Amino acid sequence: MLLGMQLSNIRSAEREKAEKRLEELGPRIEELRRKGFGVTVRLVVEIPDQVDIAAIWAGIGDVTQVVYFHDMSIIAAGPPIKPMERPPGVSDTWREPPVLRQNEAYDENEPRRKEWYLDNPKKGFHFAHRDLQLPGYQVTKTDPPQPAGAVYFRPVNVDDNDPVGRFNNVGENRFMYIDSGGIHMWNTYSNHGYRRTDAPTNEQEKYLPRRLKLAYDVKDERHTVDAYLEWRNGADGKSIEVDELSTFDNLERVPRHSWTARIKWAQVRA
Repeated sequence: MLLGMQLSNIRSAEREKAEKRLEELGPRIEELRRKGFGVTVRLVVEIPDQVDIAAIWAGIGDVTQVVYFHDMSIIAAGPPIKPMERPPGVSDTWREPPVLRQNEAYDENEPRRKEWYLDNPKKGFHFAHRDLQLPGYQVTKTDPPQPAGAVYFRPVNVDDNDPVGRFNNVGENRFMYIDSGGIHMWNTYSNHGYRRTDAPTNEQEKYLPRRLKLAYDVKDERHTVDAYLEWRNGADGKSIEVDELSTFDNLERVPRHSWTARIKWAQVRA
């Protein structure tokens, strides 16, 4: 009876450790999911090298049969992306593992986990882990306030070769407009504007630049854009079309990476 009570207390204490850690991670998990990010949470435990089945059936055991909590952390997160097409010549049963389409997303206040921290389990135990994948919440794309007299553009064709995470589909999740203050770019996915980082020296560069440098400063989505723009009259002779060749530099994920994209923009009505 006494041994059973002691084992129950140990198991309860280990469960409470896990629950406490999950409460600590809760605000960060919720913050990412509200941005539409899927989140993967990893639980690491120490489990016995040998399981006493007879003791389990009999409802008895000792401290060598307890599962010990070791760690819990966010190991990956990523925005929703378009399904990948099946590569040519690959069986139609091919499926892309969802976790491979997330980016690593370590919180800035958390040390990054290294494999060496799993090197020293308790004697008679070994480490094991289980991953929980949580989907992001639905996010509604939003256009910026549209001042009267402005000229508006939307992407109509995007060729994006981002090899790592198709980072938030930034090529197509944008809205561009020109008003009396110059040219502006807006991210319709997370509802924030870009900050222009180059300094125009004349009217041409202010309104119809051939090169445009931008920074996106929103947490979890920080990136820069170095865009080359080619402006021309539309096929109707009245509207404007823009060809963009941009280099995107992802400042947020591990590993940090860059990619290029070709985007065609078309003028739209306000």
